[in-house]
Amino acid sequence: MGDVYYENAEVEQAIRQYRKVVQLDPSNFEAHVALAEVLEERGRMGEAIRQWERTLKLRPEYAEGLLRLGTLYYKRRSYGRALESYAKLV
Repeated sequence: MGDVYYENAEVEQAIRQYRKVVQLDPSNFEAHVALAEVLEERGRMGEAIRQWERTLKLRPEYAEGLLRLGTLYYKRRSYGRALESYAKLV
């Protein structure tokens, strides 16, 4: 359902739906990824960082998540954390 809202440019409604899904099914990896991506896209960096961290707890080796988390840390000038995230890619 979140995807439908997102595709119709109803981003805040999409965020609410993705949050509901991850609350009801915390192991739903795809919903975690979608929520993290939308938060990041909206410039909600703190929330996006927290969501990427939750997502990576489900799949610590998820390369795109590690890259995006590292980039968010870099943008916040948390260089040590960015390097930690990037280092997990190799």
